[in-house]
Amino acid sequence: MTSFNAAPTFNCLNLKRCAAVVFAIALCACTDPAETPVSSQTSAQPTSPVSGCGANAMRISEVQGSAALSSLAGSTVTIEAVVTSPYLSTVGGLFVQEERDHRDGDPATSEGLVILLDPSKVAKPGDLVRVSGLVIEFGDEPGKSVTALKDLTEFLSCGSAPLPAIASIEQAPVVQADWERFEAMRVSLDLPVTVIRNDRLESDGELQVSLSGRQFQPTEIFPPGEDARRLSADNQRNRLVLDDGQNTIFPKTISWLSQRISQEMPYRIGTRLGEVEGFFDERGGSYRVHVAKPPVVEQAPRPKLPPSVKGELEVMSFNLENWFNGDGKDGGFPTSRGAISKEALLRQRTKLVASIAANAPDIAALIEVENDGDQGKTALQELVNALNSQTQLGYAWVVSPGALAKATDAKLGDDEIRVAMIYRKSKVRTKGDSATILSAPFDRLNRPPLAQTFERLVKGKGSGQVFTLVVNHWKSKGGCDPSNTANVDRGDSQACWNASRVQAARAMMDWLETDPTKSQDLDYLVLGDFNAYSQEDPLRLMEEAGFMHLAEGTSKAPSYSYSYDGSVGRLDHAFASSSLKSQIADADIWHINADEYLGFAYAAAALADPEQNERAQAANKALYRKHSFRTSDHDPLLIGLNLEADSAAVSAPVAAPNQ
Repeated sequence: MTSFNAAPTFNCLNLKRCAAVVFAIALCACTDPAETPVSSQTSAQPTSPVSGCGANAMRISEVQGSAALSSLAGSTVTIEAVVTSPYLSTVGGLFVQEERDHRDGDPATSEGLVILLDPSKVAKPGDLVRVSGLVIEFGDEPGKSVTALKDLTEFLSCGSAPLPAIASIEQAPVVQADWERFEAMRVSLDLPVTVIRNDRLESDGELQVSLSGRQFQPTEIFPPGEDARRLSADNQRNRLVLDDGQNTIFPKTISWLSQRISQEMPYRIGTRLGEVEGFFDERGGSYRVHVAKPPVVEQAPRPKLPPSVKGELEVMSFNLENWFNGDGKDGGFPTSRGAISKEALLRQRTKLVASIAANAPDIAALIEVENDGDQGKTALQELVNALNSQTQLGYAWVVSPGALAKATDAKLGDDEIRVAMIYRKSKVRTKGDSATILSAPFDRLNRPPLAQTFERLVKGKGSGQVFTLVVNHWKSKGGCDPSNTANVDRGDSQACWNASRVQAARAMMDWLETDPTKSQDLDYLVLGDFNAYSQEDPLRLMEEAGFMHLAEGTSKAPSYSYSYDGSVGRLDHAFASSSLKSQIADADIWHINADEYLGFAYAAAALADPEQNERAQAANKALYRKHSFRTSDHDPLLIGLNLEADSAAVSAPVAAPNQ
């Protein structure tokens, strides 16, 4: 290795969900290694087991080699090395490292190795051991493994030796595979690292971190193409998993954290960690460091209040993450996509009300509402009733177009979820009926949009300040169908169903040209969950058509509303038509969800294993609070408007809304 610093020994490391492997070993007496000259500790070929400490042995760097996998897999070798960890039950063995004087000096080869052995026959850190066994690649994914010795025929205690110096990591390698040079070695991360994924912290004691700061989805920053692919590769090579080394799901303690996750210590995405030391490994599809001692933690701050959005009228766009209310009569649980019980429903409703009431938007566009019609005890009606009973905001909801609003079983499309709108009756009134598209491409995959024209009220009277709000929810990136060739994942970072989202963008813009709400006004605010990042085809198509993309942030601090697989980006967008651009006062995103640990949500996901499920539910109940954090998986988007009066201003009193 090229850079080393002295460091203390480790306590423990292992990997979750890996069954302990038990192997028979033979313990033999041996001579003092001090009596054996260093020059005898060399070999260029696989060696047969030779009894006696200090006899001919292969160096670990030769076993490891400079490739991702050992070229000696399947061969039997003998090594002498220093034990650097105690026995690790989930690995089924311990880690050893070459003595300082026996390193090959090649920075491309690792000096560490895993020894798989019986837990009753172990050594302690600092012991010098002689081991003969079969070279294997030990891991749970092809090509993602650590080199190890198993089926041991010799395991001799040869006295003690100084622990090898710790290897310093000051930056990510040029390519991801270069991490292999640290495999099975003691390392320190000698730079601050940033938390980019926290969803497995309580369940598995893991955090995913980046050596390059917060990471963004490639197509949030670049259009599909070479630059996006380059950013994707950069993101991957800068990632590591910090691991607690325990096999227990929802463990009682996480040894490497000085303080457990809590509302006061939320370990949000963006949290920075320093002085990280541990043991480098590759398992579970990730390069990881089994952390040896609590690092220094600088928690990313939570936004105490919503952004103060300028403008006379505020519009919110908010994905509610499956707001379902069963049959609306305290039954019908578990729901197909939302709450699994009445208790869970009330917890979810409490957090939704807190989030909406904290902003008190004049109009709120809501996504992922149960599609159960407009009549009866619907999910939308229950949410509005709860808002009004707990606040003085006076919300009503926009009814579905025409006959859909009158039929008890009518739905806005055939999907289980729909888009919706609510508004404050003292601030705006609806003008004309709402409108939607139920034909292709909104008959399946993309949910039908909903358009409604609003007029701002001033002292209870119409102001002539009119605009039309259009709410969308396009097809997600998941659930790829190989038979649908137009929508397959083409490897351009847009994932699957991109063609369907492009169709939705074109169809919606064509629809708006027909004046669907008959407002005779061209001021359109188009928003919602587009399931596309900012530089992807459907959104660039809208910008090319003259729509202004709002809440973009800056080049140094791009906006985001969603976190997936360690990268953040915007799936939630707002666009202003050409005539509305000058009336946009402000736009911002309230980061209450994307950065937050999902265990703060209203309920934990049900697990198949009863014991694990009990732990998951208990952990969630302990962490749940009635505030806005982790209300959903999407951050709310806020838009401020200063509307201009149309030439024919309306001054008539406000008519009573439909509900």
